[in-house]
Order: sequence, then structure tokens, then C-alpha cells
Amino acid sequence: NNNNNNNNNNNKQTLAITATTQTTKFKQLPKRKLKASERFYASLLQHDIQTIIESSSTTTTTSLPSQEEHEMEQKKLLTAFNTAKTLNSNDQNCTFQKPYSEAPVPLILMAMGRAGSSVTWNTLSTLLGSTTTAYEITGGNRTKSLNFFNDMQQDGDSGDSNNGDSGLNWAVERLCHTQQYNLEHVENPVITGFQWKPYRVTLNHEFGKGALKILGKYNTNSNSNTTNSEKNDDIGDKGRRPNIKVLLLSRNPLDRLISNIRHKGHIRSEEMPAHCAIDDTDCVNRHRAYAKGTILPTGKELIHSMRSGFQIDRLCKTYLTEYGVDYLAVQYEQLFNDDGNVDEWIKIFDFLGRAPKDVVDYKTNLTMEDIRRAFAMAPTSSKKHVESIANYDEVKQTLEGAGLTRLLH
Repeated sequence: NNNNNNNNNNNKQTLAITATTQTTKFKQLPKRKLKASERFYASLLQHDIQTIIESSSTTTTTSLPSQEEHEMEQKKLLTAFNTAKTLNSNDQNCTFQKPYSEAPVPLILMAMGRAGSSVTWNTLSTLLGSTTTAYEITGGNRTKSLNFFNDMQQDGDSGDSNNGDSGLNWAVERLCHTQQYNLEHVENPVITGFQWKPYRVTLNHEFGKGALKILGKYNTNSNSNTTNSEKNDDIGDKGRRPNIKVLLLSRNPLDRLISNIRHKGHIRSEEMPAHCAIDDTDCVNRHRAYAKGTILPTGKELIHSMRSGFQIDRLCKTYLTEYGVDYLAVQYEQLFNDDGNVDEWIKIFDFLGRAPKDVVDYKTNLTMEDIRRAFAMAPTSSKKHVESIANYDEVKQTLEGAGLTRLLH
């Protein structure tokens, strides 16, 4: 109603003012007194603040935060700033919670846009017993992602003179501080981490490859599908390092393209939010009505888009394997299906070494109903392409000529 909308708009304005104030204060920190590695970390904190601001500014009336959630967002901003203020202290290193086997699993969710990363993380963390959030720390689009990595380079911290890992260690530092934050603000978190959109230009960046190389040093899984990880006594509960994991989420590139086009120009609007709450029927109906008129490119443009999607998936797997990162590749369509198959979810729980909270012997008893009960976001995509693609015949003809008809459903 109008009163709720006014209150939520006031929340947005208050948050924006808070964010602006904190960012201004952040820029006034005496960076000239900081070491190169400290300047590097300060730049990451500033990026976090901006990410939270943007995440809040894209919230729509169908999923506006409650007062409690609004206050939590403010706490995140203040936490980032207060952490930045301590950069001149002697103890700059973050320490992961021990014992590692009982602490929240440090996890990176790697997925391209509109691959279902938000609903996957939300559902997974809820199933594990404590809902956490994974922000797109590296940027929500190609330009912002490239800026994220280039900003590190401009800070002049491509590596510490002692070990060469200072700038390249950004992902581990981010995971550690995210874990610490969630331990302080979330009840019994099981997974903590962030999202990384793996654009080719950033995967090939010095700080992209460098981060993956460092992550490979945190792999203690002898059954991993990686080839070059360091297996030593320094990793695990008896060592100084936890086992960091990466979940690589892929989705049919045709469905990602449909979703991207559908949300283009609407993602920041009140009329067409990026996601719908599970009980928001009006929002779901608007999405489905709009989806029926989606016009896709055809010919070479469509073929290039589809093949680029497959190439990114292959590149991610190549680099994760080459650098020895402990990762698991999963498919969106197998996670959110209508045939009742939960094998993909069981693979994730096995990979994490954690079990869903309310399911006894999940390998035998887990059902798709258990998964659906954890949904916070409603599915908005049509199950049939002939219903969602306005120029279906032309698209089908293009895909048939390229041998890609398997993408149609």
C-alpha cells in the first residue's frame, strides 16, 4: 500500500545518504600512511561499499527490504568503513575461523549473468540452515568487472615484495572477511562468500589468473577434478589454510539470452524487477506476460552468442583445473527441474561436506519438495521456447543450421 511504499522509499533515501557519507569519509582516510598492501585492501573495501549501494538502489517495490533488512544494509556499510579505519593498526591479516571442518565453508559462486546465481545461493544456504547473501563483488557487468581488476592495478599493488601474493590474494582476503562478517551477523552460517562473473577479459587479467592460482593453494581435496593443487600439511584443520571451494554454475545460453533481453531496460524499474518473491503472484504474472514477446537475434549474431556462452564455460573449467582450484561444475537446468531429480543438489552437498539441515540421510531422502520449500524467489521463465520467443521459427532455423537445436525446449 501507499504507506508501505512511502516507508520503503524513505529507507532507500536514508540508505543512500548513509552510503554517500561513509564513502566520503572513506576517501578522507590518510592513505599516504598506508603500505601498498593496505592501499590495495582499502580499494577493495571501497568497492564493497559501492556494490552494497548499487544492490540496494536496484531493489524494487515487490521486494523492498523490511526495516530490519534496511538496518542490516546500514550495518554492512558501517562495518566496511570501520574496518577501513583500522588499516593503520599492526594486525592487518584476516584469520579464517577454526576448526575449518566446522566453520562456514568459504565459497565462490562463479556464474555469468542471468544464470540463476542468486536463487541458487539463496536456496542452497537456506537448505543448509542459515540464509546468507553472496554479493557480485567483482562487478555485475563486463565494464564494472574490468574496472574492479584495473583499479587494483592502478593502486600499484601487483604483488608484495616479500611473497608476491599481496595483490593476487584479493579473493582469499574477501572470503575471510566475508566469513568473519557473517559469523558476527548471521546465526550459524554454513556457507559464506561472494559471486564472481567470469568474463573472458577478467579471467585473463593479471589479478584474475593470479587469484585462481592462489585459490589453488587452498585445495585439500585429494578427489578433486583438478590437476595442479598443492596438497600439503599446511591445508586443513591442522594447518593454516582452510579448503576454499568454487561452485561453477552454468545455464543454457539460449535461456540466459532470453532472460537478459527480457530484463534489458526493466531491471531497475518498479514494473519489472529482476526477481520476484515466491508469493508475489502479480510480479510473476508481469514477467510471464512480458516474456511472451521476446524477440531474439538470428543468424550469425545468435550463433556467436550461443557459442560464446559455451566457450566461457570451457575457459572457466580449463583455468580452474590448471590452477588446481577445488571446484564443482553444476547445471542450472538440473538444479531447478520438474522431474523430481535431486542428484545435482546431492553433488553440491557432497562437495561442500555439509548436509541440509532438515533432511536426515539426504543422499536417500532428499526430494525436490525439500528444495522448493527453500525457494525465496519464484520461477518466472516459460518452460517452452515456442511460448516465450516471438520469432521462434526463425530462431529454430538458425539453430538447426548450426547444429544447436539441443538448446531448444
